[in-house]
Amino acid sequence: MSPRDTHSQTSPRRKVRIGHSPLETPRAPAWWRVFPASILLLSAFSFVPASGGGDWPHLRGAGYDAKAGDISVSPALPNSPVVWKRHLGEGYSGCVVAGGLLFTQFQNRSGQYLLCLNAADGREVWRCRVDWPWEEGGLYAGPYSTPTWADGEIYFTTCGGEVGCVDASTGKIEWSFSIRERFGVDPPPFGYACSPLVRWGKVFVTLGEDGKSLAALAPDSGKTLWFSDVGEASYSSPLPMEVDGVDTVVVLMKNSIAAFDAGTGRVFWREIVSDAYDEQSSWPLVSGNVVFCASPFRNGSRVFRVSAGNGGAASAELAWRSDAVSSDVVSGVEVDGGIYVFDVTEAQADPNGRTKGFFKRIELSTGRETWRTDAVGCANVLSAGGRLLMFSETGILIVAEPSPDSYRELWRIAVFPGAKRSWAAPALWGDSIFLRGGDGCLARVCLSGNPPENASTVFLQVPRRRFDISEWLSRFSSRDFVSPSGGTLFLWFSASFATLIFCRFAAFPRIFGKTRVPFLPLTIVASIAGTFLFSAASGRFVFALPAALFAAYAALSDSRRVVHSRGFRRFLSGRLPLLLLILACAAYFAACRHFFIPAGFAFPFGLIPAVALDVATGRFSRGKGAGDALEEGKHRFSLRLLRDASLFSLFFWSAAALVLWRT
Repeated sequence: MSPRDTHSQTSPRRKVRIGHSPLETPRAPAWWRVFPASILLLSAFSFVPASGGGDWPHLRGAGYDAKAGDISVSPALPNSPVVWKRHLGEGYSGCVVAGGLLFTQFQNRSGQYLLCLNAADGREVWRCRVDWPWEEGGLYAGPYSTPTWADGEIYFTTCGGEVGCVDASTGKIEWSFSIRERFGVDPPPFGYACSPLVRWGKVFVTLGEDGKSLAALAPDSGKTLWFSDVGEASYSSPLPMEVDGVDTVVVLMKNSIAAFDAGTGRVFWREIVSDAYDEQSSWPLVSGNVVFCASPFRNGSRVFRVSAGNGGAASAELAWRSDAVSSDVVSGVEVDGGIYVFDVTEAQADPNGRTKGFFKRIELSTGRETWRTDAVGCANVLSAGGRLLMFSETGILIVAEPSPDSYRELWRIAVFPGAKRSWAAPALWGDSIFLRGGDGCLARVCLSGNPPENASTVFLQVPRRRFDISEWLSRFSSRDFVSPSGGTLFLWFSASFATLIFCRFAAFPRIFGKTRVPFLPLTIVASIAGTFLFSAASGRFVFALPAALFAAYAALSDSRRVVHSRGFRRFLSGRLPLLLLILACAAYFAACRHFFIPAGFAFPFGLIPAVALDVATGRFSRGKGAGDALEEGKHRFSLRLLRDASLFSLFFWSAAALVLWRT
C-alpha cells in the first residue's frame, strides 16, 4: 500500500468516527465460544520513567529502553513504603504516567475499560469502556496491552482488536476502529496485546494473522498511512530505532524479527528466529545499533548488529546466538554492556507462579553468561537510580545492584503476598514505583525512604458511586455465564419455573384477592429479583430471566384469544402484546450483552419449538377470553398452568440443549 502524507502529532485534533465505537454499537460475542486458557499473550510490560518526576508516556519509558533517570532508591528497605493500594480488576496491562495522572486498562463483567487515576493518591478521575471482556474469570483474563500517552491523548488497543484514541483529560473517545474490519485480519489466536507506539508523527500498531504485520496511522484521525504484509505479528509490540538518522520501527513477530522504514513501511531487514510454532511476548532490547531478542519454547536468544546501507536503507547481521536465555512473558534490561534477564528453562511461564528458571546476566557483546541466581524468580526488570528493580510473578519487589561479577541484592518486600501471575511490569514516577499484582490490585510504593505525609500504607477503600451490578456478578464463576453445566442449567430452570408459576398464581384474582395483578410486569420484576436472590442464596450464578422472556410470549398468546373486544381496544389487545414481546426480547438481549452472559443468547431460540407446539395444540384458536377463567373456575386455570408448564419446559430445555451442544 502506498504511503499517504503523514500528520503531525501537534496538528489540531478532530473528532472522527472510523468503523464503530464499542461504546455505541458493540458486537455481541458468539454465545457458544469459550475462550481457551492459553499462554499469557502479553509482553513484560515494563514502563520506565524519565529522570526524576518526569512523565512515563510509554510502557518501556520515555527512552523505550526500560531505563529510568537519576532517581533516589534507598539502599535499605524503607519504613512503610506502600503509599496506597487499591483494587483495579482483571488484566495484565501496565501503566503510563503523564501530568500527575496514571492511565491503565482493566476489565470487569461488563467490558474492558481505560482508567485514569490520580497518581498521588490513587483516586479515580474517569473511566471509559472500550470493548467486551476477554476470558473473564480465566487464568489469562484481558486486557493485555498498555495504553500510550502522547500530546494529551491516550492511544489504546484491546484483546478483541479495537484500536482507538481517547482524550486524556476527559476520557472521551476521539476515534476507534477494528483491525478485523479495516484490514481483514484476525488478532493473534489468544488475543491482541499490542501497545501502540507514537513516534515521528504516526501511531504504529502490529496487526495479526494472515501475513499482515504492521500499520502506521495518523494520530489525529486514525487514518491508515501504510501497512506492511511481511510475516505475521505476534504478541510483542513495535519499538523505535534510529540508525544513522534513519527512522526505523523494530517488531518481534511470530517467527522473525524485522525492521521497517517508519516513513513508508518498506522492510529494511528481516531475520528468522524460529521455524515452528512460536509466540513472541517479550520485548526486544535496542542499545545503539544492537538489537537483542529472546524467544520462548527454549528457542534461545540472538543479537543483531544493524548498519545503514546505500540509499538510507538499514541492514542487519547476526552477531551471536545463544541458548543461555529464553524469554516468555517478562523482559530484561541492558546496563553497562550486560543484559539482566530471566531465563525460563521450561517451555513457557507457569500460571501458578512457579516458573522454572534463573535470573542471569549475559554479556551483550558475546552472549556469555557471567552469573545466575534462583533468588529472584520470573521477574520483569528495569534500571533506575543506579539500581535494578525487579518485580516477580509472585508479587515481590526486589532491589539489587547491577554487577558483572555476582548477584547483589539490597532489599525486597512482598507487595502482593500470595499473588500469582504478577506479569505486568512496574512504572516509575518521582521516587515511587507502581506495581500491578496478579490479584487485581495496583499499588504505589515509595523507593526513597521518604514517603509522602499522606501515605496510607493500607488498602485504599475506593468510594462507590452506586451499586455496581457488574462487580457483584464478577464474584461468580465465569463458567456459569459462558458454558454452564447441566447441573447449573437445572438450577436456572428451577428458579425460572418457580418464578413463572408464582407470577401466574399472583395474577389470578381468586388466589390473591379480587385485584388482578398484571402478569407480564410482575414476571419481569420477579425474574430480575429472583436472579439476585437465588444467586445470593446458592453462591452460584442463577439466571432467572428466561421466565420473563417466556412470559412476554405467554402474554401475546393470551391476548390472541380475546374475541369480544372491538375497535381500539381490540387493536390494543392484538398489537400491544406483540410490541411488548419485541421490546422484551430486545431488553433481554441487551442485558445478556451488557453483563456478558453468552449462554443467555440461546434462549430466544427456545421460543421456536414452544410456539410450534402452542400452534399445534390450538392455543391460537379463537375461543373464550382470558377473563373467562374466572367463570370456569380453577379447573380452567389449572389447564392454563399445565399448558404453561409444558411449553416453558420445552422452551427452556430446547435452549439448554443448544447451550450444551455448542459448549
